[in-house]
Amino acid sequence: MRIGKVVGSHALNGRLRIYVTTDILSRFAAGKEIYLSRAGKNEKKVVKDFKLVSKKDALLQLEGIDDRNAADSLRGAELLIMKETAEESRKDLDEGSFYYYDLIGLKVFLDNKEYGSIVDIMEAGAGDIFIIENIDGAEVLVPFIDGVVEMDRMSEGIIDIFPIEGMLDL
Repeated sequence: MRIGKVVGSHALNGRLRIYVTTDILSRFAAGKEIYLSRAGKNEKKVVKDFKLVSKKDALLQLEGIDDRNAADSLRGAELLIMKETAEESRKDLDEGSFYYYDLIGLKVFLDNKEYGSIVDIMEAGAGDIFIIENIDGAEVLVPFIDGVVEMDRMSEGIIDIFPIEGMLDL
């Protein structure tokens, strides 16, 4: 499960600038194991230090990354935790909350007809965007916002979309 992304380096000691995608910041506590994912390979690392700079921006120090060149080489890497680790904190989620991986594969309905399924979620500045593969195999982008996405049938493996005019035009 993705918990962040490396966006650059900070200072000379290998500290990483990251974009945080998890709401559970304790996942970055000193001593916690996380994985750096890049070029299809996952490398286990241990957190040395973490400092939140703003709501979604943070500085992260990992064991074994001790200089700016090493940190710079990680730009674009995903920060992951094991699904089992994420599941340990499911009990702490607010009622009606979910993990994004719960959404991948859900059927998407438009006008009470199957339209496609969610294949990925993209984080954007203004909010998250569902990447939906429609029944014709084309990918469409739908913002995950109230009024456009309805989650009432999630327990049935279904979400409903109510796109604004022109949103699904290919």
